[in-house]
Amino acid sequence: MTQPSFKNRKPRSASVKVQQVRTITDDEVFQAENEDRERITKERVGINGNAADESASVTHRRPDTIAMWKPSERGFVLRIISVTAIGPNLRNGWRSKCPHCNGDHGGGPNDCLAREPVAYRICPVCQKLLYDNLGGSDVEAEDDDDPNLIKDDMYTASTPAQRTRLQLDLHLWIRHPRTAQVMNLPPLPEAFREIAEGARPV
Repeated sequence: MTQPSFKNRKPRSASVKVQQVRTITDDEVFQAENEDRERITKERVGINGNAADESASVTHRRPDTIAMWKPSERGFVLRIISVTAIGPNLRNGWRSKCPHCNGDHGGGPNDCLAREPVAYRICPVCQKLLYDNLGGSDVEAEDDDDPNLIKDDMYTASTPAQRTRLQLDLHLWIRHPRTAQVMNLPPLPEAFREIAEGARPV
């Protein structure tokens, strides 16, 4: 039996195919994990006027809700949205996590550890937190050299204690007017009285 000859055989060059693998982003994982989430509720229904029982129930299915960060003029704010809106929101610049600390937390100004905390007061009646959110009060750097800009310290000299005190007084007069009277709070300035009357629950 003759052995095969390899003398006239041309060597083959090795070919390597490089396939680029795209890295999946955190936002894509967030969308894939949550966009099909449903909220399922059951409602008991009476039959022929009889009392409702477990055997007579209707199941309701609807898209669940989730928290996302919406871009705004004053930074990102936390919003609760339907999971069906995750894709469009991501394409419009929304974030799945806090853009400052890349974490999951509430939307209060002091919930993010990566941001400077702000002063606040607590309503003694309903425990609502009233933050010193004085956004947009600082003059932008590009406006500092404008000769037409009038700078008046009277409008920037207030303190966090003064601003949150005004917020709390207004909140008490609107939401808890009897408590405001018992506390002997000073009456609201004239400009705020119409706001209080219009916002007061009936």
